[in-house]
Amino acid sequence: MLFLPLDNKHLQVLTSNQQPVTIWNHVVSINIKGVKMYKSFASTPRIRDIIKKYNPNILRL
Repeated sequence: MLFLPLDNKHLQVLTSNQQPVTIWNHVVSINIKGVKMYKSFASTPRIRDIIKKYNPNILRL
């Protein structure tokens, strides 16, 4: 996933109450071996399993 650097002026998106947005939530689907993963699938890897196998710095929550 790629996030383009945006300046602060570009990020001045207003909510319905006309206050600037301060929290951003990025949602992406995860594909593992060509299969789209959903949290409802039993095959979805757990965070603790990923941390055991890979460097914990790859996850930024």
